[in-house]
Amino acid sequence: MKKFKLYIILFLSIVFVSVNIYFIEKADSKVSRTSYVEDWKDVTTSNLKKQVMKTGMIAAGEEKNIYFDRAGNGAFEEFLVKEGDSVKAGTPLFSYEVEDRGVEASYVESEIQQLEDEIDSIENHIDDLDELKPVYSPLPSFSSAGDDKNEDKSIEASNLEIESSIETEIAGKELEISRLEDKINHLERQLTDLESEETSISVVSETEGIVKSVSEELNNPLIVISSNSRIAEGTLNETETLEVTEGQEVAISSAGITGKLEGTISSISELPEKEPANDNLSEYRFRVELEKNKEKLLPGYHISMNITTKEAEDAMTVSEKHIIREGPQKKYLFLMTEKGKVEKRTIETGLSVDGKTAVTKGLKKGETYIREPLLFIEDKAEFVTPLQVDELSWKDIKGSDRHTILKNMLLGVLER
Repeated sequence: MKKFKLYIILFLSIVFVSVNIYFIEKADSKVSRTSYVEDWKDVTTSNLKKQVMKTGMIAAGEEKNIYFDRAGNGAFEEFLVKEGDSVKAGTPLFSYEVEDRGVEASYVESEIQQLEDEIDSIENHIDDLDELKPVYSPLPSFSSAGDDKNEDKSIEASNLEIESSIETEIAGKELEISRLEDKINHLERQLTDLESEETSISVVSETEGIVKSVSEELNNPLIVISSNSRIAEGTLNETETLEVTEGQEVAISSAGITGKLEGTISSISELPEKEPANDNLSEYRFRVELEKNKEKLLPGYHISMNITTKEAEDAMTVSEKHIIREGPQKKYLFLMTEKGKVEKRTIETGLSVDGKTAVTKGLKKGETYIREPLLFIEDKAEFVTPLQVDELSWKDIKGSDRHTILKNMLLGVLER
């Protein structure tokens, strides 16, 4: 009797499995085109940044070397500043006694003429820049197509950007003229002193900064002035120089800095820091121009720098591991459409950072993709998902007919 019951159970099990296999393999079967989906995610947007992380130090933006030609200038008298002194343009640095006032006057006059020629050259360059400014023409009053309007706006934005860049360069040139005129004024005062038979001449600073060193032995450079402007410095190995280029953005942080500083790569040396060796990667020094800030930055501060080499702003992103690949080039995702169907969608990808990949073509924000599709998921198949009890309401249940409820329950059981 027990064996008979066992045979009956075994027979029914075989029948049940066979019936399910039949429905699954049947070409027009609903079951064969129904996929069970457990894990899915909406397409969102985010900013991706590929960065190179480096350490470095804060340094003076510029060092000005002051020289003294004992053979040509005359006899040195005294230093008028010492190490650590703050100076500005026009501050006397040292004095010397002129041995031949006529020769010195000729030298000063030639210096003045050279500076005036330099100012003329800069003014001509400013005139050339003014001519490069975009010429604006009024937009036509008649209505135009949307594409034409967008094109007009694009041209206008481009012109504004060009004009802003030119204005910035002109402002820099005018500042340079002002600096040269200050130097001419000082030389003219020297010339006046020489003409009045004054034999003691003072050399003044051309820049603002701090006296870094003074050579008491009168070796050149006689005085070194460290400017008040600051830069960041670091080194790149030869592999990193292939990624990092001038103009890239840099975020800087340090224990001595509140928050973060921003800057851009201003230069990368083409020569290695040390003599190249076969067993080590060469290092190349780079400099970062800092944006204006209120931080008191001292040369020697140790810093951390994040250099952004590539960036995708407001990009549609998906997890790299959820992208399905066919061959070296073809990539796709399984999407869950609003019609309850699975769609196999070909996509194109861009930047990948920390497991996230930007999708450049083939997706729209808000669409839903299957995170880890099972092997038997098919394109254009209907899909079912696990019952979300916390999202189920009695109103939804009452709104469904008995046939639909039984059908979905059966499909769910067969899929499991």
